[in-house]
This record gives sequence, C-alpha cells and structure tokens, in this order.
Amino acid sequence: WFRFSQMERACRWDWDSAVVDDSGKPRGWTNGRARGAFVDVPTLHSCVAMLSASGSDAAALPRHIVFVDVHEYAPLERALNATGHWDNAKREYDFRRGSGTYFISALQGYLYQLTERIGVKEDVSKCYVVFPDAGAHRRCYTMAVKALGDIGLNQVLFIEKERVAEQTEHKDILYYVNPKGESESWDKLAGEFPDGAHVLLVDDFTNSGSTLFEAAKMIRKRVDKVNGAALAIHAFVTHFVGKCSQKVVANFVKQLRASPPLIDDFTCTDSIPKVIGWLKEEDAKLTKESGAQPQGGAGADGGDNGGDNGGGDNGG
Repeated sequence: WFRFSQMERACRWDWDSAVVDDSGKPRGWTNGRARGAFVDVPTLHSCVAMLSASGSDAAALPRHIVFVDVHEYAPLERALNATGHWDNAKREYDFRRGSGTYFISALQGYLYQLTERIGVKEDVSKCYVVFPDAGAHRRCYTMAVKALGDIGLNQVLFIEKERVAEQTEHKDILYYVNPKGESESWDKLAGEFPDGAHVLLVDDFTNSGSTLFEAAKMIRKRVDKVNGAALAIHAFVTHFVGKCSQKVVANFVKQLRASPPLIDDFTCTDSIPKVIGWLKEEDAKLTKESGAQPQGGAGADGGDNGGDNGGGDNGG
C-alpha cells in the first residue's frame, strides 16, 4: 500500500502526552496539525530501498517484485528501475488492466466477477462506477470501460476532494470526463440514477471507511425516492487498512450493517491479514447478536485478482 505524503502534516510530528491509543495508553506522537518538526516518514520507497539491498546470495536467483493497486505507479517504477536489482520483464503500464512492469490490479478481476454476479454483463445501461477522488478515476476509468463493455463515459463518475486545514471534505457534485477529456458536472447532465441502477463504489484503500460512506450518501441522494426508485451500491477496496485498529474495524462493520444500508455489499482483498481477521470477527459478532443475516454484506476476497500478471485476462 503506497501513497505520497501529499499533506504537509503527514511529515510533521509533535510529542503530545495527552494523545492516547485505543487501549488508553499514551501514544505521544501526533501529526494532527502541521506544526511539528519534519521527520522521515517510511513509505513504499523506503521498503523498495531495503528490499533492493543486495545480500550475499544476490546473484543466486531471479528477483521479482509485484505491487497490487498502488496509489501512484510512475515514480515508484523509476525508483525500482534505478536500483538495478529486479528482474521483472519491462512493460509499458496498461491502463486497461492496471498492470505494468511491477504492478497488477485486483480491481480488474472484481469488475468482471461483479458483472456476472449481479447479471448485468449483457446490459450495462444501468451500471455506474463512482470513484471517491479524481486520481482514482484517472488511473482506473479505462479499466472500468473495458471491463464493463459498452458503458458510457458519463457512467464512470468521480467526486472532487477539498482539503480544508486538517480535514478532507468532498464536494457534493458528481463529475464525469467528456470525450474531449474535460471534467463536467454529471449533476447538470443527468442528476439522478435510474431505478434499478447498480453503482460500483471503488477505491484503492480505505483507512476508516468514512470516504466510502460519505460517497454512498451522495449517491443515494440522487435517486427519485418520491416515485419509489431504488439502487444497489457495491463497494470495493483493494486494501482495507482500518487504521490497523480493531475498534475502527468494529465501527466500520456497524455502519456497514446499518438498516437501511448505505452500502449493499463490501468486498476487499486480504492484503492486510490481521485487519481482515478483525473484519470477519466483528461481522460474525454483529450477525450473532442480531440473530439474523442483515441486509448489508462484508467480504474479503483473497483470490487471484491479479490481472494480466496473475495469469489471465480476467485476473481470476
């Protein structure tokens, strides 16, 4: 899992004895405000540097490394190439598959599987994809269009983020990219999803689920409820981080299982096994307490959603 430290505060840390962790113990370090000293933040670049360090058996075996749905691929590829350590076959990045020299995508496999599961493979006129930010749309809309066949560009949407001080807020507008490559308001073009629509809410990772649930609220506002229109929201994230906290995961499951549900079903990979264990545990607890299977769904898929590198066009 990788993303740049886009916000200054990600690299600036203070010592604060009042900050505590989930167990109530003092944690001390906080980056709540961009006022502390600059420090080196471990990123995937750091990991690449360590993994690329040659050991005593450096020439013994071919060395290959693969990343799944990284946030930005170009700078990471440059860093990997510069080490001269890896034997991956060089390939141009393929936006249709989300794959390249060092990269594969779990999203591609999910898109194919979902269209078969919900029965829209032959008719995607009521199928939409929503990305919670413009960056994800830029990386993945070509993949969505290819996987979903005849889906129009105005069915692949995104939400703009605004950073206000420490907070990230979403503009209450859905956008699409027209054939000229220009962003336009989908709200002015259509404004409402048709009755029976299936909306795929897609992101590369989620820390707490707040972005997914906020996006789901925006989507459900755009339905003609007066005339009984309804839609289904299917959420997918590659890496479910959950702030590496069981308390955060438990809260995510409660929101997911709310009735009526904001999100109808949720799928992720098991790239962070500890967190996925908590996800299954908390989901089982809530299901047992309720005595029945609620409407919402939570699932973790660790299958071969590997795109072209994973051994097939559909990736699993």
